Amino acid sequence: DALVAAGGLSEEADRQRVAQNLNLAAPLTDGAKLYVPLLGEQMAASSGSSGISSGNSGSVIGTSTSLININQAGESELDSLTGVGKITAQKIISGRPYSSIQELVEKKVVGAGLFEKIKDKISVH
Repeated sequence: DALVAAGGLSEEADRQRVAQNLNLAAPLTDGAKLYVPLLGEQMAASSGSSGISSGNSGSVIGTSTSLININQAGESELDSLTGVGKITAQKIISGRPYSSIQELVEKKVVGAGLFEKIKDKISVH
């Protein structure tokens, strides 16, 4: 429905990858992003991700990324980050929503040292 509301796929869209990697039946949540790759576009290698997201896996729907979305990840996903334990994971969850990953430090959810360790592994989208 979201694709139809947006006017459908463009001529440049990689329809084969959309058909293989995008769950068109997955419900979208407010603020979720739907990524449609272009023909011939190279995607980042994934560490175990299929590129399909229901909005709970911490990735942009339709991408192959291993970044953890701090606005949507569960405690176990956050706990998998180096230096983040269950208590810090709960603090991250309690501090939501975030408009940027830097807000983790600004809101004093994590210290600067821990932020430096995890900043390349997290996202807000």
